Amino acid sequence: MSDKKTILTEPDAMGRHWVYVTPAEAHAHPKGGPGPLEYGMALWFALIAAFEAVINLGYGQFGIVQLVFTALMVSCAVGLILRTPWAMVLAVLLAVREMFGFVQLIGGGAFEVPPLLALYGVINAIIGIGIVFYMVEGDRPNLTYRHRYRSYRAEREAGDD
Repeated sequence: MSDKKTILTEPDAMGRHWVYVTPAEAHAHPKGGPGPLEYGMALWFALIAAFEAVINLGYGQFGIVQLVFTALMVSCAVGLILRTPWAMVLAVLLAVREMFGFVQLIGGGAFEVPPLLALYGVINAIIGIGIVFYMVEGDRPNLTYRHRYRSYRAEREAGDD
């Protein structure tokens, strides 16, 4: 293994090398469990679900679609804490939904929207962008939910050609 050209892993579509481990190995690692950011994301999803449910109930607009999204957000929050792999996918999709909410806000004539609602949309979009990037690129979420970690050594060796 002292050969400089040895590549331990195969690169993904973006050229990043990953080492895959079993779920037990990933969860046994100190970074294999939820950290402060994952707990914060779970809290954010739970608070957004509760807030949107209260608002929709208050306006009498709580239908089947709102019920589904509320259930998905609560499921995502619980899944992030329990380290289930589907929670990572759900977190990314729900964060993208929050970003689309901001696009709808501006597309619907943001001049007529109350300032607090506009601020709520902007903050959700910013947090959503952060969640998407962190869940896709972060070391802890990749180890915790996808059971893999980056192999910088293999990337460095592949670049020595």
